[in-house]
Amino acid sequence: RYEFSRRKATKLLEEAGWKVGPDGIRVKNGKKLSLLLMGASGAKLNELIQAYFQEEMKAIGVEIRLKNEPPRVFFGESVNRRKFDLGMYSWVSIPENSPRSTLHSSSIPTEKNSYAGQNYPGYKSKIVDQMIDSLEQELDSAKRAKIGQSIVKKYSEDLPVIPVYYRPNNGVIPSDMKG
Repeated sequence: RYEFSRRKATKLLEEAGWKVGPDGIRVKNGKKLSLLLMGASGAKLNELIQAYFQEEMKAIGVEIRLKNEPPRVFFGESVNRRKFDLGMYSWVSIPENSPRSTLHSSSIPTEKNSYAGQNYPGYKSKIVDQMIDSLEQELDSAKRAKIGQSIVKKYSEDLPVIPVYYRPNNGVIPSDMKG
């Protein structure tokens, strides 16, 4: 759980040297605390969440600029090339799916790897990389579950992404499938 506290957020920003400017937006070393939040246009729920987030951040002195693009442009270029400060998008996963493409440091899209991978935030953790490597080599399902739980725990501590909501997706696995 992550406690909602404007007071704590304000304190952290103050301690980091971000002071409220004359227009209500925080400034540090002459630079405004202004972030670009991008997403795919046409997703009404996401657009409502973005507007709410923008207002909440304004209340603590952070300017959020919104820019939504057609999904083809957003996912085809902006996300892969990481052209945002904050991005709002979804990852889809199924049970027993490795998080390599979304959490492993080798999956950070760069020009060098032809913008492959879905680790759009650029999350790097040697510990998580090692756990993902172990997860993919482990055959025992109980051991895999423990490794998976450890990955989630570390990810929740580091918090490279803030999950906003979970969307259920159906997955079909035959009941007689073994091994």
